[in-house]
Amino acid sequence: MPRSREPRFIPASVMVRLRMNEFLKTLNGYASREGPRSWILILEDQLSDDIGPLSREDPHGLGVVFIESHWKLRRRPYHKQKIAFHLLNLRHFALEQAKRGVAVRYQTTFKPLRKTLKPLIRELGSLRVMEPAELEVRQDLDPLVKKGLVTFIPHEGWLTSRHDFEEGAGKQPPWRMDTFYRFVRKHTGILMDGPRPIGGKYSFDTENRKPWKGSPPPPKEPRFPPNPIKTEVVKLVESRFADHPGTLHPEFLPGTKSDALRQWHWARTQCLPHFGPYEDAMAEQEQTLFHTRIAALLNIHRVLPGRVIKDVEALKLPLASK
Repeated sequence: MPRSREPRFIPASVMVRLRMNEFLKTLNGYASREGPRSWILILEDQLSDDIGPLSREDPHGLGVVFIESHWKLRRRPYHKQKIAFHLLNLRHFALEQAKRGVAVRYQTTFKPLRKTLKPLIRELGSLRVMEPAELEVRQDLDPLVKKGLVTFIPHEGWLTSRHDFEEGAGKQPPWRMDTFYRFVRKHTGILMDGPRPIGGKYSFDTENRKPWKGSPPPPKEPRFPPNPIKTEVVKLVESRFADHPGTLHPEFLPGTKSDALRQWHWARTQCLPHFGPYEDAMAEQEQTLFHTRIAALLNIHRVLPGRVIKDVEALKLPLASK
């Protein structure tokens, strides 16, 4: 099989500054077939090959563009742990796709997204991208969309649409979470028995306010061992984002798909059985008690919301913990 060495657009001096030697060495080690490709832009919160074109199109006919935007990461004083989490998962997801046979173009940038994409589009052609969740990203890409250079396709990781929100919560404020929550339950059938909620009511909050007095013991959060990619990311964050708030705890950073699934397995087996009664409890000696810590993985689609719902519905848990 012929090997295709796609240029990475990353000069050696930049590689050193951005701590990318091990990442690019691994990425360049994967073979990629020659031939035409349909190119997709993958944003940092769309890291799943179980949705969208990556889930059903031939990987050997696909190419993906990843943008590691240090311009975006420096726009706001993001916590170091958040920056490391995003960079670690973005790089690992790029490697996972290259391993599948997808052609990967990984671009670092210190400029806005639109300016970074223009030369890539001139070379590769138009790009598809699942609809961005962030308003700022949609606004940044809008000129390219209007010119037909970027096409938004439905985001298959979302369980609801803008139309659902307007129908369930209304087009004008005041918006109430409880109103929309009830609408979504009815609309999707989640935890419903026909037209009625299972258990006879939508909320068990009044029953879930027990104080935690030390028992049952909270589970110990899983730790994820270091690897060369994580080591590079940690060094990068500590050097280039030293002025950002927070302290890094890399041992608690899931980065690979298997890490994400391990975190979710821990959450549903160790946290959820006791979550309901103590969901509002606080303790000086414990930071999170029985909360699952999967929100960040859900936000970037390393764990899919639909999968979480199906898994939880299948668990033999008290209804108040579901």
